[in-house]
Amino acid sequence: MFENNVEAALDKIASVKKFFIAYTSSVVLFNSNAFRTITPNLPPYIQGMIDSGQMGVRILERAPVAGEHVPAIEANVDDIKRYMLEDGQHNIFEYSITLLYSSFEGFIRSCFCEIDPSKEDVIIYVSKQSFVDLQLQTDPNLINELLKIREVRNCYMHNKGIWDTKSAKKLSKVITGTEDSNFSLELHSSTGEVYSTSIGQPIQKPINSASVLIWMCTQFETFYNNVKKLNKSFKG
Repeated sequence: MFENNVEAALDKIASVKKFFIAYTSSVVLFNSNAFRTITPNLPPYIQGMIDSGQMGVRILERAPVAGEHVPAIEANVDDIKRYMLEDGQHNIFEYSITLLYSSFEGFIRSCFCEIDPSKEDVIIYVSKQSFVDLQLQTDPNLINELLKIREVRNCYMHNKGIWDTKSAKKLSKVITGTEDSNFSLELHSSTGEVYSTSIGQPIQKPINSASVLIWMCTQFETFYNNVKKLNKSFKG
């Protein structure tokens, strides 16, 4: 049971990782004078215009054929760099978390529908009870971390990434069993650091966010692999 759901969910995590790593790699590229590296034979005055942001970048929708005109997006190099290193970093982190958690919600929904097809048209919210109902018993700490990621996702979607009292009360209820409007958010990273966010602060994370996102991916991967093990034990 749930085998196909698990494999599809693991594939989506792999896609999110590639998506995020591709973006952060392009940030490094933009931040390392990529134009000069890629086009070393450009005249110095043109390189200077590109480096200073005076010359725009044209991004074609597709390659032209036989000299035809192809519509293009005009962009300024400095504006692109600024966006990617500032707003873009925050946005891509938010979008990646949304993809991760939406995939997880879809997995839980698919599992419920596999057991009872009549739930196809029912709104299903993930909670601790969901794991009990699906007989997906796993480490309680892992469930807490998965539901923590849910609150981070919700915070980005509904509160511009500011950790607020509503999020604090929901997360504290999950972790401690009681509501605490001052409950801090603690995000772990794949490299061992912990980033703490107090009420009213933007969610704290490293500049490139990669280590936190990888840690989140690991939580979901651990859960899905546990489901695979449970499935094998039931068959055995």
